[in-house]
Amino acid sequence: MYIRFKDIPSDEISGVYDGDLGKIRDELGVSCYKAVKNEDTYQIILPSLDAGCLYDLLNFIEDARKGEFPIYLIEGNEVGIGSYGEPVKIVELAEPKPQFKMDITNLQFINV
Repeated sequence: MYIRFKDIPSDEISGVYDGDLGKIRDELGVSCYKAVKNEDTYQIILPSLDAGCLYDLLNFIEDARKGEFPIYLIEGNEVGIGSYGEPVKIVELAEPKPQFKMDITNLQFINV
């Protein structure tokens, strides 16, 4: 099981960004975080303790809780490793297919 922050790009290509430089390259696949289900919640498995990785994850969680973008549970074939060590996957929505996106009204998300 994997968690994807933000909408899934229609071309399934994630961008790699570097502060003020903006987008510096593309990754073949969609960046996501490994997760495990723990009773009624999901726990993210950190890909690394790199400061950039932790900073991005914290910002993703904060922005998602503010309702700025959705979170998806996904499955798919791993096609690479992202710049912070996160899996990059060709996406298939998780089975059984979720009936809703995880958002601030969903208990699964509140405990991410």
